[in-house]
Amino acid sequence: QVFGGFVEWTYLDLGAFSFTNELWGRLGREVPGADPDPRVAALRWNDVALHGRGFVRWHEVDHPDLGKVELGGWKRFTTRTNPPDFLQETCVRNCLFTLEHAAMLPRLEIRAVSDLGDGRWRVVVANEGELPTIHAMARRHGTLPPDRLRVEGATLLAAIEERSGRDAEVVDVETARAELPEGIQGKRSRAFVLFVKGSPTRFVLESRVGGVASRRP
Repeated sequence: QVFGGFVEWTYLDLGAFSFTNELWGRLGREVPGADPDPRVAALRWNDVALHGRGFVRWHEVDHPDLGKVELGGWKRFTTRTNPPDFLQETCVRNCLFTLEHAAMLPRLEIRAVSDLGDGRWRVVVANEGELPTIHAMARRHGTLPPDRLRVEGATLLAAIEERSGRDAEVVDVETARAELPEGIQGKRSRAFVLFVKGSPTRFVLESRVGGVASRRP
């Protein structure tokens, strides 16, 4: 964690899952059986992986103004940035990580809609992604708007949420939309009974992070 860092801001203030990927460094220290001294591990990695090309042995040279000086150490594209021969592999691995991260984002769906009669509709919503639509820090600081469930073609008057083994809970309805400030956790579903005036033509679930899902009766 970095105080004042961009990634911390996007996570804490914007409610976005963010990463800073360290693409290079720790030379030789991730190799099984690496020397406990990171300097020795790096030099050994240079000998094996780069055939010694990444490090210049310290040696004396004559400087026109300073006289004898020593030059040596790590070359460019070794310690902080990839050697060119390793760049393609690093880029591919990082790309695969970002694609995996994207695949874990919330994916909303309305699984079922049932007419219970007398203006009551049972609606089951779900998040098929691994990540929640509103994570804990966003809930704590109120940085994301609530997910919302609404009805098209009719007016939503009230809503309750079914809870397994417990009494149903009243859901706040603002401007004919059921407010879900807790969002939907990853790989979870929530079931609601909506009290509707009129004949619904579509049920819509909206989320800032999870997008929009809809279903006809």
